[in-house]
Amino acid sequence: MRGVLLVLLLCACGRGGQPGAALDAYAAALRDKDYGAAYDLMSEGFRARYSRDEFVRRMKASGREAGAIANRSLSSKRITPEVG
Repeated sequence: MRGVLLVLLLCACGRGGQPGAALDAYAAALRDKDYGAAYDLMSEGFRARYSRDEFVRRMKASGREAGAIANRSLSSKRITPEVG
């Protein structure tokens, strides 16, 4: 199950825009157990393969593991590369 959650977390960052903001929003949705909002942040490709109901069912079944990943994601420090 841990591998599935890691893949889901990485897919959440697959959208355009700021990856850090997408990761924060995804982690917050998992932490708040708002799995529908987390699903909405997934890539189009992911959503084409997995239904909202299946995603929510898997997240509910993962229990504490989804919350632990969310907490680690929210508490980790991001390193911003220097450009120049």
